[in-house]
Amino acid sequence: MGINLKKNRISEPIVIGALGGSGTRVVTQILIDSGIFMGDNLNNSNDNLIFTRLFKRPKWYLKTNDAEIKKHLMTFEKYMIGEKWNIKDIKIYLKALFVRDDFDIKNFNDLTHIFLFLTRPKRNFNLWGWKEPNTHIFLKDLNQYFNNLKYIHVIRHGLDMAFSKNIQQLYNWGWIYGVKMPDNKKLIPQAQLEYWIRANRQALNIGRHLYRERFYLLKFEQLCKTPETEIKKLLNFMNIKVNNEVFKLLISLPSLPSTVGRYKSRDLSIFTEEQLNEVINFGYKI
Repeated sequence: MGINLKKNRISEPIVIGALGGSGTRVVTQILIDSGIFMGDNLNNSNDNLIFTRLFKRPKWYLKTNDAEIKKHLMTFEKYMIGEKWNIKDIKIYLKALFVRDDFDIKNFNDLTHIFLFLTRPKRNFNLWGWKEPNTHIFLKDLNQYFNNLKYIHVIRHGLDMAFSKNIQQLYNWGWIYGVKMPDNKKLIPQAQLEYWIRANRQALNIGRHLYRERFYLLKFEQLCKTPETEIKKLLNFMNIKVNNEVFKLLISLPSLPSTVGRYKSRDLSIFTEEQLNEVINFGYKI
């Protein structure tokens, strides 16, 4: 008898994805301070490292299939909602931890964390979710697995992103969108912008067609400029109410970094007219 990988239980995580460097750390902090459990193994950027270990694996993704992805999602969900892992779950995680593209000796630190997870009592959270920029790669899989997942896609001005030093997603996932990492470093901004265009376009298409009212597009710059308005809209999307004290805390969190508008001092002639028009089509001024 096969495993029914479509969930029957009520599981409604609130999830954040984006291109790396889009400002997701502060958005995650807003969710945490609103009372949402976003994981207990986070890095300085508030990335959920359990999701990172299981899914940030481009070579595995290239060779895997839908059933394997769903099994990994089941293992991840069990961790997040506090269900004990069985032997199969442990094997899935250990393989993801040590047989990976970017293995680092620091990965051994996760073994201690997992041991504590395996020995702690079951926990219950009314609201839970996670943030990991690479989540947008798995939007179709997540929609098939979870019945009512809500997805927040954070976007930042494409030209600022083109000149970002954070090129991890381009390096790891560019091939999915037909964008290659250039051999010449001077050509990286063009490739970065093309990745930004194609990856965000796909996320929006999937979100609007599959997720519909469960999809939320959040522009980082707008969040920083008008936090009160944007956070009210975000809380409404998540169907969460907070008291005045918490709301004051939330609107104090966003702030524009110095890198906003960095493209204005750069040579934009390196981009094609089509690329620049795409940025405008996303609602950004040049």
